[in-house]
Amino acid sequence: MAQLTDLRDDVRTRLGLSSDDGKATDAVVTDFINAALRQISIQLNWEWLYAQETITTVAAQASDTPDATWISSVAMNYKGSQVRYVSPSAFPRWQARKSARPEVYTVMGKAVHWGPTPNAAYDIVHTFVSTETTLSDDTDEPDMPDWAIDYLIVTAAHILAGRLGDFDRQRSIEPEMNRLYNSLLDESRRSREPVRTERRRDHGLYG
Repeated sequence: MAQLTDLRDDVRTRLGLSSDDGKATDAVVTDFINAALRQISIQLNWEWLYAQETITTVAAQASDTPDATWISSVAMNYKGSQVRYVSPSAFPRWQARKSARPEVYTVMGKAVHWGPTPNAAYDIVHTFVSTETTLSDDTDEPDMPDWAIDYLIVTAAHILAGRLGDFDRQRSIEPEMNRLYNSLLDESRRSREPVRTERRRDHGLYG
C-alpha cells in the first residue's frame, strides 16, 4: 500500500521538485495530499469509502446524527427491510404519522430524520460513504487502493502547482487528471449496480 512518505515523493516528482525545495516541504505537500483526498472523496461514491454503522433510534426522538465520517447515505435497513429515502419535501406527511417503526428517512442539515418518529429503540443498519483517512505520519496509508493511487498523485500535484504559481504545469496536468478520473468512473460503473444516494449539502471542495 502507498504510504504518505512515498506519496510526497511521487507528487514532487510529477512537478520536478526536490525533497529540499523550501516551497514544497513535507508539511506543505502533506497538506495538499490531504486536500486532494478530500476533493476526491466527494466526487463520487467510491466503493473503497463504503462503511456501515448501526444507528439505534430513541423513542420520541425524530432524528439522529450519523457517524462523524459520513458524507452520504447509501442504504438504511432494519432486520432486512429497507427504510426508504424520501425527499425533504415529501417528508412532512411521514413525520405527521403516529409514532412507530421508521419506514422512511430523509437528510436535513447534519442529521437523519425518521418518518414516522420512532416509538422504541430500533437497530437500523446504515450503509454510507465515509470521508477519507487524514494522513499525518510517514507510514499512514489512504483508504484509496493502490490501483487508483495515480489519480490522488496527479490531483495533489495539480493543487500544489497552483500554490507554487506554476500555472503552465498545472494546465499540463489537467488532461491526465481528467483521463484518470474518467477511467475510475468507468471502473466504478462496471463494478457495482447503481444505487440511489443522498448527498449531503454541507460538504464543499477543499484545496
